Amino acid sequence: MRILLVVAGLLASARMAAAAEAPEPKQPPPQNEKVTLAAYLGDKDAGLSFTIDDGFAGATEEFVKVIEPTGFKVTWFINPGTIDGPVKNRTPWARWRERFAAGDEIGNHGMTHALMTEMKLKDEQAHKDADGKPTYKLLDEEINGACDLIKKEIGKPPFSYAAANGLVDDEIKKMIAARHPAFASSRRLYGGDAWSLAKANAWLDGTIKKKDWMVAMLHSYTKGYAAFKQPADFDAHLAYVTSKAGEVWVAPFGTIAKYRLLREGTQVVVKPVEHGVEIALATKLDTGVYDQPLTLVIHEPGVKEAKAVREGAEKPLPVLVRKDAVLVDALPGPGKITVTWSK
Repeated sequence: MRILLVVAGLLASARMAAAAEAPEPKQPPPQNEKVTLAAYLGDKDAGLSFTIDDGFAGATEEFVKVIEPTGFKVTWFINPGTIDGPVKNRTPWARWRERFAAGDEIGNHGMTHALMTEMKLKDEQAHKDADGKPTYKLLDEEINGACDLIKKEIGKPPFSYAAANGLVDDEIKKMIAARHPAFASSRRLYGGDAWSLAKANAWLDGTIKKKDWMVAMLHSYTKGYAAFKQPADFDAHLAYVTSKAGEVWVAPFGTIAKYRLLREGTQVVVKPVEHGVEIALATKLDTGVYDQPLTLVIHEPGVKEAKAVREGAEKPLPVLVRKDAVLVDALPGPGKITVTWSK
């Protein structure tokens, strides 16, 4: 499985950073051996994102009912242009605002779920400027019109994009990357005839073993496209994922993408102090957008108690003491972080 994040803006010119089959996540800039940035939040071994496409009302309510009790947050890739359309089986905006407020991600799946490679051909035939070059009006509405509509209704632009049927080319990817820092190009299909509980559990085990990130793609629960033949098997899979809580970080696609991109773009400078370290975290990324804290791993065995304080902050930072290290969650930015401990 391959997961591609298309990065725009301050990272090097809309390039693609791959987190794929065998390789571990890309390493950040050189770090002090004493303090490193964990590959996943909480220094977990792997990541898992549940993404649910299209936003059909019945499927939305069924998935909320079975997933919400686990505490897992998910990504909903929606088609905003269909919500107030003639077909009345789409989840309404009020419900999406509720899911966003509850911590789920609302991602862009295209205005109408059109196949964008076909739409591009129509643009090239029908929409050209004075020099005869395509203006891609249809694609612009499908990608950017949808982005604007989600921002208007949810209050925040979508961070992530998933193309309908995954059909894109390099030019379409560039259009997507201009407004969406993360692009889900390939995901594990959950549901349908080929899916099984044993397969899904094995996928998760393999993801943990490889220290990888798995992105699951769902559509329907009891009925509809790629519905589960035995919905109770998906419930059992959720229980299995829960049992791996110490090893896998379950979070929306955009949340893990933010973490990985911010980790890649963060510089760590460490200075020893008495019974601790002073840490500076610097990045050129906008932490108002890339707002997922990173986990600092201070490699210091035998610590009994530890405290982390950021210069200028009123409250201490979250700290977890392990037998081999101290973990601190923090965003890059101004204000040096002082971590002290006792043994």
